[in-house]
Amino acid sequence: MRLKIVLVVAFVFGLSCVGMADVTTSKDMPVAKQAQKIKKQDKKMVSNVTQMMAHLSFASEAIDLKIKKAALKNLAQAKKLCAVIEKSRPKFINNYVYKFGKTTDVVENESRDYYVPVFDELSLEGQFDEKSIWNKNPKVDAQGFAIVQSTLQLNLKNIASSIDSAEKLVKADQFADAGKALSGIYQDAISSEEVVKDPVLTVSSNITLAREYLEGGKYKSAHFALKAAKSDLDKIEKGNLLKKNGAEARNLSGEIENMDKSIDKATPSMLKKMKADLKAWEIKMKSWV
Repeated sequence: MRLKIVLVVAFVFGLSCVGMADVTTSKDMPVAKQAQKIKKQDKKMVSNVTQMMAHLSFASEAIDLKIKKAALKNLAQAKKLCAVIEKSRPKFINNYVYKFGKTTDVVENESRDYYVPVFDELSLEGQFDEKSIWNKNPKVDAQGFAIVQSTLQLNLKNIASSIDSAEKLVKADQFADAGKALSGIYQDAISSEEVVKDPVLTVSSNITLAREYLEGGKYKSAHFALKAAKSDLDKIEKGNLLKKNGAEARNLSGEIENMDKSIDKATPSMLKKMKADLKAWEIKMKSWV
């Protein structure tokens, strides 16, 4: 199932947020100032919306993998957040777009795309109870990865209805129909999608996603994100894109390369340190722009 996400509350409108889900704008404003400006809007609302999108994505993939417990858990969490968002009737800015990590996984010989929002405070820890499915399940093979930005627009009443339908179908072990119930909302949802190629804009997102994937046990996807981050850093250094941070970029590129080589052999304590390192790197990257 190809998961596409867009936002609407009771009526259609644009939604924006930064500092929670990472977003960009077409206006000539430094990234750090964009984040500062939008944080002043409604941080709690932004958090709820971003988490709802993440849970819909996790539910979608769990349904495709026929993992009943994880699917129902994430559907329930998405449903709860949907109700909170709809009740609050927030005001929105419409000139921003969300940034996602788009992974292409081959699940049971079928290629499928999944979108995970780039979110500072998002943790995949505990989202899937069967974490080993990502590392050992032959049904899953990560094939591609990119940072994309998309305009979002969702009808929350329709989402709630679709979640209800999906829950009933999952409980009845009708996973194919449950997947259709979710994907129906998204077919025309993303009004635009563009791959982000500027390494200055994507390096922090790739680091964030690497941490998120490690927390969720998605080690193959974490490899993709780390390799993308290293490529970004190499481009920043060689292209002298951030003059003050060239040396830091070179050093960090080496650290990321070492981490990438160590993931599959890492002990729980090593993985814990990797996540902490990635979090510290996220903070460092944001000071560069």
